[in-house]
Amino acid sequence: MCAPAPGRAVTSSQGPDHITARQWLFGYGSLVGEPRAPVTRGSAEDGVVVTLPGFRRTWGVAMDNRAVIPGYKSYRDPGTGRTPAVYVAFLDLVADPAGAVNGVCVPVTRRHLAELDRRERQYGRVDVGDRLPKLAGPVWVYLGSAEGHARRTAGDRTGTTVVARAYLDAVLAGVDALGPGARAAFDLSTDDCGCPVVDLIRHDLPD
Repeated sequence: MCAPAPGRAVTSSQGPDHITARQWLFGYGSLVGEPRAPVTRGSAEDGVVVTLPGFRRTWGVAMDNRAVIPGYKSYRDPGTGRTPAVYVAFLDLVADPAGAVNGVCVPVTRRHLAELDRRERQYGRVDVGDRLPKLAGPVWVYLGSAEGHARRTAGDRTGTTVVARAYLDAVLAGVDALGPGARAAFDLSTDDCGCPVVDLIRHDLPD
């Protein structure tokens, strides 16, 4: 089980109403690869490449692909079109005093954060701004929830945990866009998934 990282957690119902400074989001997995302007380690309005100390990447959370959750997603077999009874694992962070994770910080609004809170159902949002003081504002990161961790454990127990190849490919493409050496830093700071990587097609479920 991944240990919770230090930080100030909030829920979407609480909301960051007390925040008046600029807010940032640290992306270390799929959020690295979302469409955005190219960023570097220099200061930029669109974001900045950073290294977050004190963490290590794992594949610590999973979704139950059998569950039908309005507004969420499921994964289908590209050959049969069926929804396989598997647990689909995603990247997570675990506290590691000797570790450091590369990624990108992008500015976010309260509205964007509210949308992400609804989307990132396997995670809770935590402020790690104290670890990146140069950004001079809250820095939010999504860390795996207890429920997300439990689903990964359930998948491992039944031998049905998988990683969707398209998800992994999107993450790696985003990492490669961070510049020279980014893939090596990713590999160094990321644990092996410990499960098969399979071809699955993401299907977004209507609300």
